[in-house]
Amino acid sequence: MFRKDLYWKEKYNDTVYWSEDFSDINKFIIFSSIEDFMKHRKKNNYSQNFSNILEINTKNKNSKNVYWKKNNSNTIYFSEDFNKLKNFIVFNNIQSYMFHRKKYDYPQNFFFIKVLSNSNKLNEIYYPLASKSINFNKKNNNYAKFPINIVNKVNELNCEKKYNYIFIGSYKNNLGKIFNRKWIFSFIKNNFDNKSYLEFTDNETKQNYIKIGNFDHTLDNNTKNNNNFDYSYYNKLKKSKFCLCPAGDCIYSVRFYEALLCKTIPIVSNKVETYRSKAEKKIDYKFYLSSEKNKVYNQEIIDHNYKIFLKYHT
Repeated sequence: MFRKDLYWKEKYNDTVYWSEDFSDINKFIIFSSIEDFMKHRKKNNYSQNFSNILEINTKNKNSKNVYWKKNNSNTIYFSEDFNKLKNFIVFNNIQSYMFHRKKYDYPQNFFFIKVLSNSNKLNEIYYPLASKSINFNKKNNNYAKFPINIVNKVNELNCEKKYNYIFIGSYKNNLGKIFNRKWIFSFIKNNFDNKSYLEFTDNETKQNYIKIGNFDHTLDNNTKNNNNFDYSYYNKLKKSKFCLCPAGDCIYSVRFYEALLCKTIPIVSNKVETYRSKAEKKIDYKFYLSSEKNKVYNQEIIDHNYKIFLKYHT
């Protein structure tokens, strides 16, 4: 079930608010202290940190412009006036969509998109943040930070490589993921073999799902760890040479940093999927683009990326 409640902040302001319904953020509560904020997150089953806080440019709240999609379609449109939807532009790729959102001061993700119903009425829709989230440090969120206990547990795992390629993650439970992760299917078709591992984890994808190959474990009875460390996930990731790291609901994915930690080489469709801040954009990560033909598992790349991970992400 998708959550409609939302922690949010205004652009250029550090005050955090909470609204019970994302579609009406004019109704909100404000937190008097960090302790008050953390107690509220615990009560509402959120991790007690500063992740999953949406930055909003409040001047857009009453704006007439709108991002929208048709019912049963994932194509996104933009209209300057929600009363004149016939005047629109359509986005053919994620880069043009994200640049456009930035230009209009919208968060660069898939929030605040409306759906056009069969009766030509625009309705609110909501797609949640990725379920996997990094515990970002509020005082320094230039770099994604991993808890040291997670790093230590991963380091204890066997690093002997068993798989050539791996992808474990969701797909259809989020419009952003559907939009961002389409490219992995052609890559899987052309590159995955019996020494690869594929597993889609969301129930939406599993409905009427047809197995792609012997490497596909989507419909297996996989047990998910309920604690803070998913042993099965990290164990498989660490045993893989390459990991597909498509963006999620945002332009990046936590999986990219997990690949660095697990000493597997990330594969992305575009460089913009390799960072979440201006500071990270300057880091010399080593990765392969999905379009590159000759992908070589190289220990120098592994060592280089792991040193970067320890320096910036712990």
